[in-house]
Amino acid sequence: MTPAEVIENLKAEGQRLLVDAVTTVAPDITPELLLLEEGVPQHAIAQVAADWKADLIVLPGWHRSGIERLFFGDPTDDLVHADRYPVLVVPVHPET
Repeated sequence: MTPAEVIENLKAEGQRLLVDAVTTVAPDITPELLLLEEGVPQHAIAQVAADWKADLIVLPGWHRSGIERLFFGDPTDDLVHADRYPVLVVPVHPET
């Protein structure tokens, strides 16, 4: 398998996971558009917001601990503090 084929397979799997996540979280809602972008999350989100001339960005708030933020980062927090776009953070409470 070539590197290009690996990348295409990863993109297809990412798109499938995105559709599965939306279907699981909001089965009664049909999104108008699902975007799967490459890159650093907060930069990719900001770029899409700029491209679409977005008035508001809505993102999940995961309530990560300090250790989790250290290892995984927090794109939502980064975008909230960037002061470039208004951001609405919707709390997420994973089922336990």
